[in-house]
Amino acid sequence: MGVNGSGLYLMFFEELSRLGYVEGQNLEVERYSGEGRTEHYADLARDVVNTDPDLIFSQTTRLALNFKAATTTIPIVTTTADPIAGGLVSSLARPGRNITGVSVDAGIEVLGKRLALLLEATSKLSNARYLVSQLGWERFSGAAVREQAGG
Repeated sequence: MGVNGSGLYLMFFEELSRLGYVEGQNLEVERYSGEGRTEHYADLARDVVNTDPDLIFSQTTRLALNFKAATTTIPIVTTTADPIAGGLVSSLARPGRNITGVSVDAGIEVLGKRLALLLEATSKLSNARYLVSQLGWERFSGAAVREQAGG
């Protein structure tokens, strides 16, 4: 099975189970849906927050923004493309408030951070290659990588 929405959902619950959290035993999960109607997300977020859950898990920037507006105390875990560009957080290093999660495309700034991690992990590295298309280098990643590399 490919890793689509339902595949990710199954993998999420398999990992919870591996960690000892089993729905119906020691884990209670309430499922909500905006039924694809984004105009109802603010109401949905308020309804969820009013149940006072221990944690909110969201998979879209738009919905996470509604949860961010609805609560400053309940932890929100989200999977988004670029949380900075989406207005969820001001920094990946210190997201702040009650939001954390995984970014699948944190923008161009993350390229320099990846290079810094590589250099830190391999302190004796002196001759490396960074492969990217010419367009990608000239328009997107080149400046961030050069800045982190010190030249």
